[in-house]
Amino acid sequence: MADVENTETNEPLEGVEPEEKPEYDEAAICEEARERFARIIEADGHNRDNMRSDFRFVYSPGEQWSEGVKQRRKHWDEPCLEFNQMQQFVNQVVGDERQNKPAILVHPASGEASVEVAEIQQGIIRAIEYESNAEAAYDNGFQGSVVAGRGYWVVCTEYIGDTFNQRICIKAVQDALSVYGDLDYEEPDASDRNFLFITDRMHKDEFEQQYPDADPVSWDNVDSNWQDGRDHIIVADYYRRVPKKRTLVAMSDGAVGWKDEMPKPPKGVRIIRERQCETYTVEKHRIAGGQQLLESHVIPGEIIPVVQTTGYDVVMDGKRTFQGLVRPARDAQAMFNFGMTAQAIHLALTPRAPWVAPQEAIDDYKDIWKNANTVNYSVLPYKHRDDAGNEIPRPTRTEPSMPDAGWINWCNTMQGVMRSTIGMYQNSLGQQGTETSGRAILAREKQGDTGTFHFVDNQHRAIALTGRIIQSWIPVYYDTEQIVQIIGPDDTRKMVTINQTSPNPDNPLEAIRLNDVTVGKYATVVEAGPGYATKRQETSDKLMQLVQSFPPVAQVAGDLVVKSLDVADADILAERLKLALPPPIQQAIAAKEQDGGKMPDPATLMRMQQMGQQIQQMQQELQELQQRNQELESGAATEDARLRVKAESEERERILRAEIETKEMDLAREKMDREDRLKREQAERDAATKKWIAERDNETRIEIAAMGKATDIRIAQMQPAPEPDTDKPQ
Repeated sequence: MADVENTETNEPLEGVEPEEKPEYDEAAICEEARERFARIIEADGHNRDNMRSDFRFVYSPGEQWSEGVKQRRKHWDEPCLEFNQMQQFVNQVVGDERQNKPAILVHPASGEASVEVAEIQQGIIRAIEYESNAEAAYDNGFQGSVVAGRGYWVVCTEYIGDTFNQRICIKAVQDALSVYGDLDYEEPDASDRNFLFITDRMHKDEFEQQYPDADPVSWDNVDSNWQDGRDHIIVADYYRRVPKKRTLVAMSDGAVGWKDEMPKPPKGVRIIRERQCETYTVEKHRIAGGQQLLESHVIPGEIIPVVQTTGYDVVMDGKRTFQGLVRPARDAQAMFNFGMTAQAIHLALTPRAPWVAPQEAIDDYKDIWKNANTVNYSVLPYKHRDDAGNEIPRPTRTEPSMPDAGWINWCNTMQGVMRSTIGMYQNSLGQQGTETSGRAILAREKQGDTGTFHFVDNQHRAIALTGRIIQSWIPVYYDTEQIVQIIGPDDTRKMVTINQTSPNPDNPLEAIRLNDVTVGKYATVVEAGPGYATKRQETSDKLMQLVQSFPPVAQVAGDLVVKSLDVADADILAERLKLALPPPIQQAIAAKEQDGGKMPDPATLMRMQQMGQQIQQMQQELQELQQRNQELESGAATEDARLRVKAESEERERILRAEIETKEMDLAREKMDREDRLKREQAERDAATKKWIAERDNETRIEIAAMGKATDIRIAQMQPAPEPDTDKPQ
């Protein structure tokens, strides 16, 4: 048995079994990586060039004019002005997506799965998204798909503090051009791609500092695709799917599983069906310069955990092309810049309108009027009467030169071309249109949303794939009994215990696992829409409208209406209104709370409601009798009638009081019986748990004692035999 090395003393740790790691053929993996990397650079080169141009066109000043045009205009001493319209279109699509956050939902998809565990897994995924700041990763990837046609994020793991525990996290890929992915996939979400690279450009000094144990890089032998100049090397995370043939078997006892994982079947159980399946193992290798492996390990699941979100993803003549929102409108934007620049040049070259004035009006102020078109004087004086006292006309400015209407129409046309090319119109961009009714405005806004909905739909498909990846990893990284944090749809946080071992209530000698997230199959989908706060406001508005149109709702659900209001002390007011609910509803709520959130069985609930109604009827009849007695005592009837009715009333009152007392005792007895039954069931569960724990403890003690005896025997057997006495005569 090999020993594990102590990292502090470099000495073996005796008795510690090392983790078995797969062996990799470094030369073969590096050769495969170099071949695939070169192939994808050639196949995806046109997409990468267009992506780079799209990003620069939107975000780099000066990139909306081609280099040839800029050089010619520079020679002519003409400006190249830019009036960037693309950012508003990009911001509108990205902003709409940010306002409608998609949520990953988990549903049971097999007999071993349950709704409760699906909700726990859903809460775990929400917690992973929250701790990873996944919204930023999603937004960054979506922005890349809108601008240039592709964006990415990565599902990975990281260690928690100074422990060996790992947590799942979602990381953004800031530079979409650092990803080189296999283009030969069939699934719309690219979940079946077979390889992918994420590259990092690293200076050689930084590389040697970060990887001191790595072999020295032979810079003369580094492939040109794996270096950037003489001082930088490409370090890539190389993901690949390795196909693996496995046999799926069905046993005669109903068990189904992989043949290499099935335990030895009991006597009489045999294989009744089997078939060959192709599965995949996902590996991640960190490669430096295409020459050596720095790290290697196996990733859970069968999907490469680098998620791609796209704009347009089109295959033509066997060649895959990606495109975003910007590329079709780039020519219209360039023509718009040309028209606006032409107007600016025209206005700049137009002289200021000159002044027209009689000579005698300005003779005394020639120095001021000589500079009237170059100096902004606050007052321009002139002589308004001649020597004979006649009035002199005042100086006037001639009409200025107006902008060319042709260029104005040109620019307006180009703005319309940009909007129609992208599929977003004035109302979609927040501008007021000719529509006046709310329905017409919403229809035009919806038209703009439909024109760009494929970006949003592809983003939701990518987030759903993220949920699939995380859900397939949960049984691996959450395989032991532990307490985890989950987040609900309303962002409430709570701690739950998963994979909890407990005795079976029906058979205390058998152990069961509660909230077991390692068994069963689950499906993930994405639900898009407003956040919880917006939904709460919409719910409150609809409840208020319901109360206004049907006031009796407030009598049976007033506490829920108030609780939905986003106001201070709404919960306190809701609790007070809860006390004013009708008795049958209060009884149902109390019974539900007493049963741990479960409604009582319909028969019990009906009996309790009937008793409550009977008691109310009797109390009402008793009040009527008491009122009649008061009327009789006041002399409202004859003496004989009064005595007779009074005697009947007193007798009826006595009977009613006795019946009310009996009904109340029956109702109290019903509640006590129910409470006793619940306590008895809980006591039985507690006793079974204690018994199971005691038996497990006893078994553990026996096993420890047996192990101790076996160890003593092995130690005795390992002692050397006594040496023969050489002094004894033969």
